[in-house]
Amino acid sequence: MSAKLRASSLPSQAGLMRMRGDLRGTSARFRVQLDKPSPATIYSDPISRIGMEVKRHDSKSRLIVNDVDENPRQRTPVAQWNTAEERQADRGDEEQHASLAIKPGDRIKAVNDHNSATLMLSELQEAAKPEEPRPVNLEVSRDISNVLAPSPPKPKTSASVPALIPEGGPSSMSRPPKPPRKVAQQVPCLTFVDM
Repeated sequence: MSAKLRASSLPSQAGLMRMRGDLRGTSARFRVQLDKPSPATIYSDPISRIGMEVKRHDSKSRLIVNDVDENPRQRTPVAQWNTAEERQADRGDEEQHASLAIKPGDRIKAVNDHNSATLMLSELQEAAKPEEPRPVNLEVSRDISNVLAPSPPKPKTSASVPALIPEGGPSSMSRPPKPPRKVAQQVPCLTFVDM
């Protein structure tokens, strides 16, 4: 019975190395300089005037972009930045660059060089005040799925610690069994001794 396998169903070498722990995904960091928000834009949430919704990350030291303004009128600084970045990224058939547009899921590491989640939120609220809007500098990071980096080195174990054998004994290990050894038969040999 011959089973046909598609190339897409077979794991790639990079995928296998990632599963084994030799490779891991990496992230990119970039800076974003947003203009001050227009006093004409009115939202119930002051941070939405900048053009994005953020929430606190579980680590409490970062903010996560929940949503971004994609209105074609580009009334917010984030919509203006994203449109300019998309134009810069796609320069034609022969030339394309990485887009640094702000996307949902991006992590905000710093706002105006403040890196505490509480300070970052207060900086965003201050910058979005209608009576005195200010420009905002963000440091953003995002995971890159198609770029892999070596995993950090594993801690070395000391020689005094024996290797663990998996439950079920050595027979459950992933190595194939050793082939049987051929034992050479010894032929009796007669030796004549003169007396």
